[in-house]
Amino acid sequence: MKQYRIVLVILLIFISTFLYPEEEKEIASIREIVEVKRTIVIPKDPVISALLAVQYPGLGQVYCGRYWRAAGIFVGEIALIGIGISMIGEQKEKFTYAVTDSATGEIVYLEGERIKDEERTKRDKGIGNALLLTAIGIHIWQIFDAYHQANVHNRDMIRRAKKNETGFNLKLKEDGVGIAFYKNF
Repeated sequence: MKQYRIVLVILLIFISTFLYPEEEKEIASIREIVEVKRTIVIPKDPVISALLAVQYPGLGQVYCGRYWRAAGIFVGEIALIGIGISMIGEQKEKFTYAVTDSATGEIVYLEGERIKDEERTKRDKGIGNALLLTAIGIHIWQIFDAYHQANVHNRDMIRRAKKNETGFNLKLKEDGVGIAFYKNF
């Protein structure tokens, strides 16, 4: 009976030495699983957003993370300016005409330019000016929009923080394990 107890104690000690390293590995793997990665969202300053929008069209929206909105504003404004400037320019055509020199009697060929169609040119100038004024209006609007988008970003950041306050916390200590679950209503 005494030998049986001694063998049992030695066997338990032998088994426990093999179990302890596995427990360390298990605790290490649990720590890797439980490690929480959080995204840090930085609040945006509306004044900086508006000043960036004054500098370049759409840059204030990029600052707030609204990339597609910024791309639309940038491309739209550049397109309006380009088309407007091209329509404002007069459309001229070159022509050649012949004149007889009264002193020598020779025919002299001269080149000149004339406006293609005055009515069409006046209409195109009006459309070009309207497009440029629209581009200026969009630029002014996007400055206010950039300010508004920064405020929306900050409000959404607060809502996300309050809405997503649900969590599970597992704390490993030397003497035990602590588990907590919380939900914000």
